[in-house]
Amino acid sequence: MVVYDFSGQTLVVTGGASGIGAGICRAFADAGGTAICLDVNGQMAEQLEDSYTGRGVLRSHVLDVRDSQQVRSVFQRLLTEYGHIDGLVSSAAIQPRLDIEDMSDDAWHGVIDTNLSGVFYCARAVIPHMKSRRNGSIITFSSGLALQGWASTSAYAATKAALIGFTKSLAREMAPYRVRANVIHPGITDSPLFTGTKTPEELNHFRKSVGAVGTVADVVQMLLFFLSDASSSLSGLYINRDLILPD
Repeated sequence: MVVYDFSGQTLVVTGGASGIGAGICRAFADAGGTAICLDVNGQMAEQLEDSYTGRGVLRSHVLDVRDSQQVRSVFQRLLTEYGHIDGLVSSAAIQPRLDIEDMSDDAWHGVIDTNLSGVFYCARAVIPHMKSRRNGSIITFSSGLALQGWASTSAYAATKAALIGFTKSLAREMAPYRVRANVIHPGITDSPLFTGTKTPEELNHFRKSVGAVGTVADVVQMLLFFLSDASSSLSGLYINRDLILPD
């Protein structure tokens, strides 16, 4: 088993109160680091902080990533309080199930603002700091739906496709400053974003396929690698953990 040591380092995770976000918060703190859980659901974020009893530090703050001014304010506060941010994991996302013809303007923009603009706002807030330190790792998330689509998930799929181009462009901009940016397609993972948005028929199809549904822990191990110095030469990658399902 690979052992990481993030002592003295600070990680910020959006959408950090549940699923993969909560998993990486706990794991980073367990490796000696300080993990900051940012989530629009303040109660869940606070519960995550209160329940943590591991080696490191896990703190929480309320953040709606759709609000650019709130993002700026929160990140400035974190930099003042903790002095530095070494990693950013942008996992905040929503996936409403709506057919295109039934989708309102507000529903469409709600997904775009959360899944895409929110990533942009957070990256923009932390980039100057990481550039000045010539160090940092930014991780975003794509999805298999970005390339194959799925009925009633057009807005979600559009944002996840856009994040591939956004993150690769970010990596090129940051390369001269040794700041890394990678986009991960975690595959089918047993998390609220997966289980909470699928029909019973879809869940049955995925789960009857041996090995098709991964765990949060599977994804977290990969995230730890891309946050660590072991990945210091890797940037602009699109990592696909998806599995091919049988018919």
